[in-house]
Amino acid sequence: MLKQIFIGLVVTVTVGISHYSQADITKSVTAPLSYGNQITLTSDALNRDHVVDIYLPQGYNKTSDKVRYPVIYTLDGWTLSQGVNGVVSHLGNTAAMPKSIVVALHTPNIWRYLPQLDVKDSGWNFGNSSHQVNEYMQFIKDELIPYIDKSYRTNDFRVLIGMSPSAILALHTFIKEPELFKAHYLFAAIDIFSLGYDKESTLMDSLVKHLKSNPQRTGYLYISSAKSDAQGNPQQLINASLLRKRLSSFSNEKFKFKVEHIENSEHYPMAIPGLLSAIDFSFPSKELEVFRDIIKTPGNALAKIDTYYDELSSKYGYQIHPAANLQRNVNSLRGIGYILLREDRNVEAIDVFSRWTEVTPDEPNAFDSLADAYESIDKNDLAFKAHQRAVAVAKRLNDPQTEFYQKMFTDFKTRIAK
Repeated sequence: MLKQIFIGLVVTVTVGISHYSQADITKSVTAPLSYGNQITLTSDALNRDHVVDIYLPQGYNKTSDKVRYPVIYTLDGWTLSQGVNGVVSHLGNTAAMPKSIVVALHTPNIWRYLPQLDVKDSGWNFGNSSHQVNEYMQFIKDELIPYIDKSYRTNDFRVLIGMSPSAILALHTFIKEPELFKAHYLFAAIDIFSLGYDKESTLMDSLVKHLKSNPQRTGYLYISSAKSDAQGNPQQLINASLLRKRLSSFSNEKFKFKVEHIENSEHYPMAIPGLLSAIDFSFPSKELEVFRDIIKTPGNALAKIDTYYDELSSKYGYQIHPAANLQRNVNSLRGIGYILLREDRNVEAIDVFSRWTEVTPDEPNAFDSLADAYESIDKNDLAFKAHQRAVAVAKRLNDPQTEFYQKMFTDFKTRIAK
């Protein structure tokens, strides 16, 4: 059973007075900038509290219940919490990956939860680890994931990130709990494959054995380390070469792997370029930057967008939705809707904006844009209702742009009264 305590994660932003333009600034305001929640979960499996950071994608609270999101879990909240969320948020807001939820675990003394391993001559030292890996797996499987799935709009595509010692846990999860996650990212991890569950074998052997025993295995396995780590440990280069060779026979359309050393980086900083590489490897990226090309071909724009995203969803194994509203980016319903308006494809623009209102019923901008499209073909009664809805939604949500939507409505009424 999990009990929870919410703590808002905030950054205090201060607007100060410049020494060079004091006379120009008459007022400064300080306000907290909220970017996530920190939750304390009381775990029966671990017999203690566990702190978890949760980040929701931009626009999450405005989208309908039909829109569900991938979840990216990282075991190293102490160093990857804000970094992973920053990368995922940036890529999601620029049509470089589907928007996703990020969950960062703050696990104290991760060593106690590692499986019992033979270190061989690897140089690893686990100290006095109590090897409570089964309890940790129970926490992840029976408590944390069900809690996240119940509390947020998630889909079945889950990613697990482990780095250095926690990469051992991520690999252990891949082998022992294959149904939990669809993608596993192992950072600063190439040297862990010299370890083994016993004296006679290595984790590389166990990985290969698992894949041989599970020929229908699906998903993505990304393994990387900093190139600088290999300079001090040549065995890493051997491990990387062996991993590529031994895993190659298992690669197919449903299971893909990638092993690489990250250039120009160090042991922990490699996580950011590694994350970018892993996301590009396992999520659609350039496949989301296609709206202009889609509407160039004959046929209804929205119908073609729907067909494309149905095919993309089938390829990746989970429902992928077109982005509703991206700033300075045409690859969203808002962006392509206005392109269609400029091309005098007004009815198609109405279709797209109508879908936008369905996907984000709490976004006044969607209704305001729909009003523009209706007015463009003189359907002023429908434009009036759309403007009215935009103002009503903005007022209900205390939207900071409420006055703007009211002005748009007033200007519209003035135009049609002439």
